Amino acid sequence: MRVDKRAGSVAFDRLATIADTVATLLEAGIAPTAAWTYIAEAADDPLAERVGKAIERGGTVAGALMDGRDRPAPRVQEARATLAASWWVAVESGAPLASCLRACAESFRGQGDTERDIAVALAGPVLTAKMVSVLPLVGLFFGAVLGFDTFGTLTGNPIGWGLLAGGGLLMVLGAAWNVRLTRSAASAGSSSPVGLELLAVALIGGAALPVARGIVADAVRRFLPGDAADAGGDVIEHVLELSVRAGVPAAGLLRSEADRRRRVQRSAGQAAAASLAVRLMLPLGLCVLPSFMLLGVAPLVLVIVSSTFATL
Repeated sequence: MRVDKRAGSVAFDRLATIADTVATLLEAGIAPTAAWTYIAEAADDPLAERVGKAIERGGTVAGALMDGRDRPAPRVQEARATLAASWWVAVESGAPLASCLRACAESFRGQGDTERDIAVALAGPVLTAKMVSVLPLVGLFFGAVLGFDTFGTLTGNPIGWGLLAGGGLLMVLGAAWNVRLTRSAASAGSSSPVGLELLAVALIGGAALPVARGIVADAVRRFLPGDAADAGGDVIEHVLELSVRAGVPAAGLLRSEADRRRRVQRSAGQAAAASLAVRLMLPLGLCVLPSFMLLGVAPLVLVIVSSTFATL
């Protein structure tokens, strides 16, 4: 039931640091490929080194960022894909790379903060779930320590077999239920409004709306297949309609909406983690405690009853 988000938050922070550093070099007048080469030489980071080596071999930055040979966590790989797509969209649309990287860095830091918040909120419930899941075994060994032949009772007659099968099944079901609830809480707030951010980058580059949408669609197809990208759908249409009515640039409104959605998702993740402690009572009451009764208490009762009748 291990849900360790600390490694993920560290990976997000490192990715944000790389994006920020490259942006700083670009703002200082360094060419994009040279900036990545400098980062690869100075930073002790496998991702930066791979990008630098790819550039030396004539590869692209976006392609190197998509290299998942180190098998990062799915969320971290999605963040790398987002950075690759943002870089590609900025290059294709002519948007300033530095500001694009700054926006990505801010997004990654927010994701890292969310990972840490959820990890802290999950720590207590996860530990509780681990402790209560071993209660049936504790009861079984406790009976043996007291001198009762609980193991023999469970394995020596049909009634014991039934108790062992029922208790073991409930214990496995309770553990699986705990894992499912924990993973569900850990995955809350995991989506990212990538579609909004990519369209904002393309529009900042000066592309007309149809062209910008075509660039974003191409980027999603290249770097964010499947459900990894949240295209925004109706949200984008609403923002664009507001932009037209108000006569203001759509890029700022798109980024504002992306920021709002990240805050909402972060709150959703925190709320899901906080409610996990309550929801874990379901497998405890319906699976773990009945398993404890079948494996720990019922054998003791059978031993006592059997010994009582044997002395009569």
